[in-house]
Amino acid sequence: MVGFGAIGYTLIDLSGYSLAQICGRSMQPTLNPHLSNTGRCEPKRQYKDSLPWQFIGDKVVFLDWVLISSKDRYNVKPGEIVTLHNALSPNDRDIKRVVAVGNQLVKSRTYKNRIVVVPKGYIWVEGDHPVLSKDSNTYGPIPASLVFGKAAAIIWPPSRWQRLGTDKPNTASTHLNASEILHQKDKEPEEE
Repeated sequence: MVGFGAIGYTLIDLSGYSLAQICGRSMQPTLNPHLSNTGRCEPKRQYKDSLPWQFIGDKVVFLDWVLISSKDRYNVKPGEIVTLHNALSPNDRDIKRVVAVGNQLVKSRTYKNRIVVVPKGYIWVEGDHPVLSKDSNTYGPIPASLVFGKAAAIIWPPSRWQRLGTDKPNTASTHLNASEILHQKDKEPEEE
């Protein structure tokens, strides 16, 4: 799969829940914090290849497996981690954090417009690792209809069992209210 943070393979689908192997580093430190750049993590597309570990270089690495809920997937909120079809390559799947939803303002790290109004029906998503993520800072707001689930918990490896909440690292863009936008514009130097 193309890009970091791609979801390897959805293993089961029972009553609105599925499991996904997380293959990549775009959501570090939240997901796969132990994965280094010593090799390329390859997502698996067949059940027989989806072991709870992979060989990366000469090391055995336990990749995070996440419980995905498809319930209420069209009602996402900032801070939630969602699984979605990649905006640039719809056959690929990604996992990202929602930073802003329709009608909210967001201050981008690198998008062509520093301040963006997210259109109704769209969301702004980012990986938790700002350098390793291809996200809305690259391609802008994406249709909320690309979301197919919310990440509920890390279920593998057992040492990492935990619910996934809405806490986001300080590296993410922030959604702003109107007074913050006016204050930001006062601070920015005028273009000549």
